[in-house]
Amino acid sequence: MSFFIKEIGKVSLLFIFIFSIFPESFAQAHSSLVKTLPEGEEVLKESPQTIEVWFLDPVVLHSNTITLMGSSGNRVAFENAYIDPKDPTHIIGNVPDTLPADRYTANINVIALDGDILTETFSFKVLREEPKKPESLKLVKHSPVDGQILNGKPNKIDLWFTHSAELTAIGVFDRTQQSIKLKEPYKDPEDPAHIIVEFDEPLEDGTYQVTWYASSSEEELSNQLEIVDVFYFAVNEFTSIEDGSIGTMIQTSWFPDLDLKQFGYWFIFLGLSILFGSNFFIHLVSKEVKEYKRWKRISLGLIFMTTMGASFLIRQQRIEMADLPLLEFFSLQYIWIPVVQIVLLLLGFMVKKLEFLAFGIALLMGPFVMGHASYPRYGGFLTIMVNILHLVAASIWLGGLFALLTMAKRNEFGELLKKVGTSFSKWAFWSLLVIILTGFIMTIQYVPSFSFESFIKSQWGKAVIIKIGLTLLIVFIGFLQRNTLQKLAAALVNKFYRRGIIEILYGVFLLLFASILVVSTPSAAERGIYPLKSSYEQELKVDISPLKEGLNVLTLDFKKEIDMENVKINISMPPENDIEYDAFKIKEGTFKITGNILHGAGSLLMKVEAKEPNGDIRKYEYTIVVPGERMGKE
Repeated sequence: MSFFIKEIGKVSLLFIFIFSIFPESFAQAHSSLVKTLPEGEEVLKESPQTIEVWFLDPVVLHSNTITLMGSSGNRVAFENAYIDPKDPTHIIGNVPDTLPADRYTANINVIALDGDILTETFSFKVLREEPKKPESLKLVKHSPVDGQILNGKPNKIDLWFTHSAELTAIGVFDRTQQSIKLKEPYKDPEDPAHIIVEFDEPLEDGTYQVTWYASSSEEELSNQLEIVDVFYFAVNEFTSIEDGSIGTMIQTSWFPDLDLKQFGYWFIFLGLSILFGSNFFIHLVSKEVKEYKRWKRISLGLIFMTTMGASFLIRQQRIEMADLPLLEFFSLQYIWIPVVQIVLLLLGFMVKKLEFLAFGIALLMGPFVMGHASYPRYGGFLTIMVNILHLVAASIWLGGLFALLTMAKRNEFGELLKKVGTSFSKWAFWSLLVIILTGFIMTIQYVPSFSFESFIKSQWGKAVIIKIGLTLLIVFIGFLQRNTLQKLAAALVNKFYRRGIIEILYGVFLLLFASILVVSTPSAAERGIYPLKSSYEQELKVDISPLKEGLNVLTLDFKKEIDMENVKINISMPPENDIEYDAFKIKEGTFKITGNILHGAGSLLMKVEAKEPNGDIRKYEYTIVVPGERMGKE
C-alpha cells in the first residue's frame, strides 16, 4: 500500500506539471466552410430567396442554425434551415420575406459529427433602388503590371483609376520586406485619374511588393470605402520574398483546446474501459475465480466517474448552445448517447446477468459520437470499426490489468497470479498488438500527408507522439512482466505487482492524451496539395515552399511541351478571403508567385487559369491544406 501511495504522489506531481502547460481556455469552433451563397461581402441588387452554406463534412442542424441580423441589430425572422437531400454538406435556409436594402450578417451555427460546435459569420449587402451614381472607384491598370519581370531599373509606379482619386497610402517592399523610399505621389496634370509615384532610391534586383490604398475625389462618392490592392513585380530577376525581421517568439500552450469537455472524455474513457475490461477479465480470463467481493463497490465508483465525465460534456455543450430549447438540446445524439451509456452501466450494475452485455454496449456506443472517426473524409463507418477495435483492445488490456491487481487481497495476489497470470498475459499481448496496428491505421487515415514540423507543432500531433511514447513504455513493461511470469517466484510477485501499478498509471495517462485527440483537429497536422482531378498530375506539377501560414513561394511547372503565355492564380478561403495573382514567368513552362499567399491555417481552394499562345484556356483546381491550429477544432 505504501508503494501505491508513493506512486500516487508522483502522479500528482505530474498532474501539476500538466496543468501548468494547459491554459484556462474554452475551445472555439473552427471553420470548415467551403462555400456560401450569397458570397461573403457580395452586393445584391435584390433580396436573396435563400441563405446557403456548404461545409467540408456533413453536419447536424438545430433551430438556431441560421440567424440573420441587419446593420441596426434587428434580427430577421428566419425559417428553420434544412439539409439538401442530395448533399449532406449543403445547408439551405429560406428567407421568409423580402429583405429591405441594408447590410446583413448571417450567423451560422451547426454541430459537427463528433458534437463540436462550428460557427461561421459572413456579410452581404442588399442595395437600395436609388438614382444611378457615378461608377465606383476602381483601378483600371498599373505599371509595372502584376507578375512582370522588368529589364533595367524602373523609376516610378503608375496607377490609372476609373476617375479622379487620392492615394491615401502606398508602400513598396523589397524581398526582405524592407520599405523602399518613395517621393510624394502626384497626379498627371493631363489626367487626374492617373497617379504617379516615383522612387527616391534605385531598386536592387529582385521581387517587390506594392500595397496601396486610395479613395475617390468625386463628391458623390465621398462616403465610399477606401479601396486597397496588392501587386508584385520584379527587377531583372525573380526572388522569393523573405521575412527580414527578427521578432520575439510567442510562447503558445502545448494543448490550447483543453477544457471541461476534454476532461469529460477522459473520465468516460477511463470509466468505460476499466468497467468493460475488468468484466471481460472476470467472465473470460479468470473463470475459475468464483468470487470477486470488492467488484460491486469498485464498479460503482467507476460508474460514478463515468457519470461525472458525461455531466462535464453535457454542461459544456449546454454552455455552447444556451439558446437552444431544452427538449431540442436533449434530442441531439451527442447528448442522449452519454445519458444512455450511464443508464446501461446502472442496468449492468443492478442486474448481474446483464453486466457484461450492458457494459460492452455502453463502450461500443462511444466511437459513434466521440472523436473524428464518424467524419466521411476520414473513412466513416470503416474508421469507426477500427476505432472500436482500438478501444476494445485498450479496454481488455487496461481493465484486465486493473482487475488482476484489485481482485485479490494483497497477501493472496501471488496465488491469483499463478492461476490466471499466463492466460491474461496472452490477452494483453494480442491487445497491445491490436492497439498499435489500429493506432497506426487511424493516424494515416486522419493525416495522410504531413511534414515532421507540421506534425510536431500541432496539438493533435503532440498528443499522438506522447501516446506513442507511453505505449512503448507499456510494451517494455509488458515484456518484463512476461519474463517474470515464466520464472515466477515469491520474490518476483511483489515486483510484478509494482510494475502492474506503474503500467496502469501509464494507461491512465494514455487515455488522457487519447481524450486530447478527441478535442484536437487532425488536419492541423496535415500538410498537402491535392488536385481535384487526378488527370492534373499528368499536366502540371505544383509545389509550395515552405507550405505554412505566411510567406511562401508557389511554383507551377507545366509538363506538356506548350509554352503558356500567362497564368492567373486565385486562392480563396470562404467566406470572405479571395485573392488573385498574375504569376511571374520564370522560363518556358515555369511560373511562380511569392509573398504572403497563405493567410491562414486550414483548407484553401486554388484555381489556376493558364492561357496558351493560341488563346485556349486550361483550368486546374487544387485543395491546399495549410498546417496549423485553427480557431478551435472540427
